[in-house]
Amino acid sequence: TPWDMFYTFEDVTKQNLSWFWNPWFFESHIPDLAIKDVKNENNKVSVLVENIGNLPVPIELTLTLEDGTQTKLATSTQIWQHGNKEVWLDVDVKSKVKTVELKNKNIPDADATNNLIRFENYE
Repeated sequence: TPWDMFYTFEDVTKQNLSWFWNPWFFESHIPDLAIKDVKNENNKVSVLVENIGNLPVPIELTLTLEDGTQTKLATSTQIWQHGNKEVWLDVDVKSKVKTVELKNKNIPDADATNNLIRFENYE
C-alpha cells in the first residue's frame, strides 16, 4: 500500500514526513509559488517567496545580473516543513540585479505571471 512506502521512508530517514505526504497525496493543492517582495541592500538581495498553492515544492530562483551572468539559488521542499506560507531567501550578488525569476523545469507553476520581477521596479 502507499502507507508501506511512506512508513519505510519515515523509518529510514527517522523523520515524520506527513507535512510532505498529506499535501501531495491526500489533499487538493497545486504547485504555485510567487515572488511577493524583493529587497536590495548593499550586495545582498532578499526575496520573499509565497507558497500560494500550499503544495511543498522546491524553490528555484534565478537572478540575472547587469553584466549578464546569472546567480541561482535552490532549496528543497523541506523549506515548507513547518507549514509556513512565505519564506525569505537571501542571495549575495556582486553586481546590480536586473531580474529575479522563479522557475522549475520539473514542476510547472499554476500561475507563472507572478514568477518574474524586473528589479528596476524596486529601486
